[in-house]
Amino acid sequence: MRVKANGIALEVEIHGDGEPLVLIMGIGCQLVFWADGLIEALTQRGFQVICFDNRDIGLSTWLDHMTPPPVIPAVVTHALGLGVLDPPYTLSDMAADTAAMIRALGLDSAHVFGVSMGGMIAQTMAIETPDCLRTMTSMMATTGNRRYLPKPKALGLLLGRPPRTRHEACSRMVTLMEGFSGPAHPIDRELSAAMAAQAWDRIGGRHHAQGFARQFIAVLASGSRRQALRSVRVPSLVLHGDADPLVPIAGGRAVA
Repeated sequence: MRVKANGIALEVEIHGDGEPLVLIMGIGCQLVFWADGLIEALTQRGFQVICFDNRDIGLSTWLDHMTPPPVIPAVVTHALGLGVLDPPYTLSDMAADTAAMIRALGLDSAHVFGVSMGGMIAQTMAIETPDCLRTMTSMMATTGNRRYLPKPKALGLLLGRPPRTRHEACSRMVTLMEGFSGPAHPIDRELSAAMAAQAWDRIGGRHHAQGFARQFIAVLASGSRRQALRSVRVPSLVLHGDADPLVPIAGGRAVA
C-alpha cells in the first residue's frame, strides 16, 4: 500500500496485529531486506510490524529533481569538519516522513526500530517528534559525529560501482554483506542474493544510484546528535556489534 506522508508517497507493508512496531531500513535498502524470519518472530511476540521504503528507494517517491553534491568530495569535507553545503534533504526530513506515515496510518504512536541509517532516523525522531514514539531502538548507528567513520575498506565497498545487471546486483549484495559482517556470524549468501534479486525485480531492473547518493549526503549533512540525544526521554535501546567494520562500536557507545 502507498501512504501519503510529508508531501511524498511511501510504500508500506503491514504484518500481523498488536502493538505497532515500525522498522526503518538502512541506506539504499528496500523493505524486502527485512528477513521474513525476523518479521514472523516479531509478529509472534505480539507486534504489528510496519515496514516501508524510505524516500528515494524502492517503490516510494524518488526525488530525482534534486541533484546531490558529489559523494566523494562530500565525504572529504565532512571528515575535515567543513560540513556539506546544500544537501537535497537531511535526516530530519526522513524522520518527518516516518512520523507522518505513523499518523497517516491512524496511529498516535509506535515502537520504532532503525538499523544503520534507519537508526539515525529513529534517533532524530526521538529528538524531534518524541510523541510519535513508544520506544526507540537504534541498531548499528552513530550520533553523526565525524569521528565515527567506517573503515576505509568498508566505505570503499559501500561507495563501489552500482550494479548494471540483476546478476551484478546479487553478487554485489553478497560482497557487501560479507564485507560488513563480523567473523563470528557468517552470512547466508543465498538469502542475501535472493533479497537483492527481489529488490532488483521490484523496481523494474534498475539501481537508483542517485537516490543512494541523496540518502548518503543526508547522513553526512545532518551533523552530530550527541548533545540533543541527552534530552531524549523516550525509553530507548542501543544495539551494536563489537566487530562492525562499517559503523564503529564507539559510535554505538556514544549513542548510548
